[in-house]
Amino acid sequence: SAAEGLRSTLDERLVFLEKKIASVVHEHSQELHSLKASHDSCASDMAGLKTSQRHCTLPQRVEYLECLVGDSADRHAKDLKELKEAHDKFAAAHCRHAEDLQS
Repeated sequence: SAAEGLRSTLDERLVFLEKKIASVVHEHSQELHSLKASHDSCASDMAGLKTSQRHCTLPQRVEYLECLVGDSADRHAKDLKELKEAHDKFAAAHCRHAEDLQS
């Protein structure tokens, strides 16, 4: 009868929906498992970075850069002083030579 046909159709549709929902739940479960594994890996990497001796804090990095700049500035100041002294010595020698040529 028509009622049995409708019931059969409803049962088939319900079975189809249950299978579809089970499939989606399975897919989401796999994706969630993959996401958790990725998160655990990232968390492990981050923990390794925090305990690593090679990882410096910002103040340590700034101090290092200040040292480099300070050493470089000191070296440049010394080189500039030596260059100025050499220039003054050359200028004095040049003046003496010019005076010798005029006399």
